[in-house]
Amino acid sequence: MKNILSPLKKTLLTASLLCTAFTQTAQADLLDDIKEKGEIVIATEARYAPFEMLEDGKIVGYGKDILDEILKDLPGVKLTQLDLPFQGILAGLTTKRYDFVATSLTITKKRMENYAFTYPISTASVGILKRKGDERIMKPEDMAGMVIGTQAGSAQLGVITDYEKTTLLPAGEGYKSIKNFTDFNEAYASISFKTC
Repeated sequence: MKNILSPLKKTLLTASLLCTAFTQTAQADLLDDIKEKGEIVIATEARYAPFEMLEDGKIVGYGKDILDEILKDLPGVKLTQLDLPFQGILAGLTTKRYDFVATSLTITKKRMENYAFTYPISTASVGILKRKGDERIMKPEDMAGMVIGTQAGSAQLGVITDYEKTTLLPAGEGYKSIKNFTDFNEAYASISFKTC
């Protein structure tokens, strides 16, 4: 199948696992605080397999496996992992509702200004998913006049918004609308039911 997005391909820096809003010095203090209270509170959006997902009501996946390995070096520290909507995760970290974020999170310049990231574990790129057999979109410019769906607050939302401003609108027509979903699974379901 021909890749209709090659002009739109904009590799976002990476999906990262842990991020924090503290400086290097504050991170050392945070680690001491965690050891002292015997608990680390982690925020996750468990909707992005294989990195984070729910299985029998528990958070599992590659990210959880990494957390379990890290906790081996913190004997006596209990892990409390919260499954939260993506849209509020970084705001909650900033207000210190939890100690760290462990979720698939694309690194952007704006996020790097406010948060420290671990070493990237994956790459993230933008792609367009359409219904099988839908011939209306054969190249990126064909998205003009279409309803586009994405996850609210995601880096991908920024990319499609920029694409509309820099490419579609100067050519004459932007998207019909952009629908924001709580998570990508809702966006995928929307395509199936033709609401997007």
